[in-house]
Amino acid sequence: MPSVFSKILPRDAVERENEKRRVEHRSPPIPIIEKELQEPKKGEFLKFWVYSNPADDDSAKNYINVRIYKVGTPENWLKTMEDIDTLIKGQALTTADQKNTLAWSILKGDAKRVFEMQAKTIIDDADVEEGLTDADFHKCIAAVTKHVFPRNALAIQKRWMRRWMRKPRELNVRQYVARVTEIVSNFVFAQGTKQRWR
Repeated sequence: MPSVFSKILPRDAVERENEKRRVEHRSPPIPIIEKELQEPKKGEFLKFWVYSNPADDDSAKNYINVRIYKVGTPENWLKTMEDIDTLIKGQALTTADQKNTLAWSILKGDAKRVFEMQAKTIIDDADVEEGLTDADFHKCIAAVTKHVFPRNALAIQKRWMRRWMRKPRELNVRQYVARVTEIVSNFVFAQGTKQRWR
């Protein structure tokens, strides 16, 4: 009787199997345990004033520190997006020029390059001199989101959550449920609430 080990798999079949295993065990874009960021040093953040009621000049105001985004994890980018959203509401920024100026001040490096390339593409395609509209601003932010997240990020995250996600020992049940809910809401926020989470 021939040995079971005598059959040699073709090289491409072995490579396909190895690739399949690598894809299956790929780490998710947003892990279950949140990585703690170190406190930003001087020059790594910007200070902005926000009003509790932007329509009233006499309303209470406080400042928030926004970390300058160069490169980072998808979750870091989502936090930057939330900070930009908070600043737009807290400073009552209504025009696209104001929003673009805000984004240009917060984004640096590769993220800024992607934002500017998308803005240039939109302006070239539209062939207008007025600048970007509010919808164009959101397209530029979406381009940075697409650049930061890995390809098929939602599919990878959902697959990992269905197959390999387990409650870590360092989290209690309440923290675990809160973290899973946060991950889902982060993806809904990043995907523009169009795609249903199942």
